[in-house]
Amino acid sequence: MYFDGVLVDLDSSGNGLGQWAGRVYIEKNLGTAGQAAFPSLIQDAPTIWTEDHRQRGRAGVYIRLGFNEQLFPNGQPNITFDVKGKKVFDPRDGAQSQGDSSTWTYSSNAALVHADYITDSNFGFSSQYTSEVNQVALIAAANVCDEDVTLADASTENRYECHTVFETSEDRHNLMEQFCGAYAGWCTDTGGQFLIFPGAYRTPSTPTLTIDDMLSPISIRRLASVREFPNGCKGTFISPDHNWQWTDFPPVLGTAYLASDGERRWKDIKLPCTTSSPMAQ
Repeated sequence: MYFDGVLVDLDSSGNGLGQWAGRVYIEKNLGTAGQAAFPSLIQDAPTIWTEDHRQRGRAGVYIRLGFNEQLFPNGQPNITFDVKGKKVFDPRDGAQSQGDSSTWTYSSNAALVHADYITDSNFGFSSQYTSEVNQVALIAAANVCDEDVTLADASTENRYECHTVFETSEDRHNLMEQFCGAYAGWCTDTGGQFLIFPGAYRTPSTPTLTIDDMLSPISIRRLASVREFPNGCKGTFISPDHNWQWTDFPPVLGTAYLASDGERRWKDIKLPCTTSSPMAQ
């Protein structure tokens, strides 16, 4: 928790520490189906808040501040939080049960997050996890997302993660595109099942196609305009180093392509689910 961008030290009971001692107290609910109303808020404001104000399924925080001109010279501070998101199911963990959400865990794995959105009955597509999400493809996708990528300083990070916040009123198909952007790939609905494919090399199959495989007459497309083929990419991501604001990531330069094309042509992208500059690249 931050007050005007300053980290607030708290103990495990929600009491302020250091300069905040005796001036800050919080209670938090994580949005469970069986959570109780904030007991201290009921005690502090019994005519406003009762035990029936449980806010089940909704995360929330009750914050009590003690007046102090030095700590709060401008009155109530701007209060912000770093939060972990919704827990998801990982089919790679045999100890978990998709039907028992108490065994789910927090994960930023982009494929698992997307699969959770697809199957969520409150704000997703309400698809059946076991029958409408291809498990083999999902496990392969989750493994790709967890691959270590070595950075310039010799440290490593996961290949693809998803960190995002969205309004439930947003268009679901637009959100699907944003999730796909988190792992530089695509999601298809084939044969009644969702398949998730992150951006990674896969050994191609070598089928033999005949005229019997054609669903419609063959059409010929002329060569596409050179303008359709960028040779460099730039864009923005959500940077934790800039207070979670949109920030430019270093452009990716296709040097060999530029030499062939003779002129720079940019592709500009936005990555609302990415919070790492190397991952954005």
